[in-house]
Amino acid sequence: MHLRDIRTVKDLAGKRVLVRVDFNVPLRQAGSGYEVDPHGDWRIRRSLPTIMYLMERGAVVILLTHVGRPKGMVREDLRVKPMAMRLSMLLNEEGIANELVWTNFERHVPRGAERQLLLASDCVGTKTIEVVDHAREGDIVMLENVRFQAGEEANDVEFAKALAEGKDIYVNDQLGMSHRAHASVSAVTSFVPSYAGMLLIDEVQHLSAILNSPQKPFVFILGGVKLETKLPLLRAMLPRVDVMHIGGAAANTLLSAVGKPVGRSMVTPGHDTVVNENGWEKVRLPVDVVVAKDTDGIGVRTCKVEDVRPDEYIYDVGPETVDAIRKDAQRARLVVWNGPLGYFEVPLFAQGSTRLARELAVLNTAQTETVVGGGDTEDLVESVGMREKMRFVSTGGGAMLAFLSGEELPGLVPLLE
Repeated sequence: MHLRDIRTVKDLAGKRVLVRVDFNVPLRQAGSGYEVDPHGDWRIRRSLPTIMYLMERGAVVILLTHVGRPKGMVREDLRVKPMAMRLSMLLNEEGIANELVWTNFERHVPRGAERQLLLASDCVGTKTIEVVDHAREGDIVMLENVRFQAGEEANDVEFAKALAEGKDIYVNDQLGMSHRAHASVSAVTSFVPSYAGMLLIDEVQHLSAILNSPQKPFVFILGGVKLETKLPLLRAMLPRVDVMHIGGAAANTLLSAVGKPVGRSMVTPGHDTVVNENGWEKVRLPVDVVVAKDTDGIGVRTCKVEDVRPDEYIYDVGPETVDAIRKDAQRARLVVWNGPLGYFEVPLFAQGSTRLARELAVLNTAQTETVVGGGDTEDLVESVGMREKMRFVSTGGGAMLAFLSGEELPGLVPLLE
């Protein structure tokens, strides 16, 4: 898949470039407000190459992101101000001095030589256009949370037209929402010349290689909660992989389908026929599990899958299962991991996933490429300090699933060369 690259545009000086980024990052309480968790700012960092490229070439960089799920309503806890503050700090660390200016600026306020990062109070409308008009070449304008507008998730054409008003170029530099037909991802491309940023191109190149020419042996590790959301990916990957390990709650249905007891664990009816599909012989299910009677850990124990009792829930994979995955991964040239292997939000049931993260980080060598993706998996490898040790960690979340499942992504189709 080849996308139109913003780096092919010859003259960007003075151009107003609307850049769709994914700054939907973890926030934490800071006094009476919020700030970006410094350990969770990597999506902002991944967007820096495109932002800096445009700034250095004299564009007016207009950033647009979603934050949370406000459903068309303004929510004070989901404003973009913390992201603007973090971006300003990161740019200074990169040697790009900038002054953060809030929405109540006056046109006659004296300006120094530093670039400005202007924070708009909305993403469309007259006041927003005034903020953009105030920006000089190399400045950044941070627009307010696009999901404060109901037209965003409705992919409303008039709202998309308002987003494009006064812009010369549109750049999509995020994969995370590119599987959604939203106005700032899809409809806006009808009103302004559109390109892909460096982050999006990097994502597509890595994921396209997995789809079209994976290195062999290829081991795929599939976890997560709902099997029904994973089935398209499972079916798309089975012909490509040499071994597929399945864990997490998604494995419960399959364990049940092959006659293993799963106690009170969630089983999705109607999806057990996958065990009869071509390629099933490549699938490996957990051989031991961590069980308990509730999420508080009452009666927690590790046992063989055959020994799960009727009043127990399966909450994690056991050490023998992790060992089996590690042994297959050691022989692989490519390892892709999507989805935690257990109920990782509870530390007691995160041990299988955290151990696997450390094992894969050790295996990541010139001979073995480790690729990690999916929102929960990203958070998990970040939480144990292993993200930097993986070869590639996708920012795509659900969009990575959709891409690897072979779906057409509404945010990518308009950017195809």
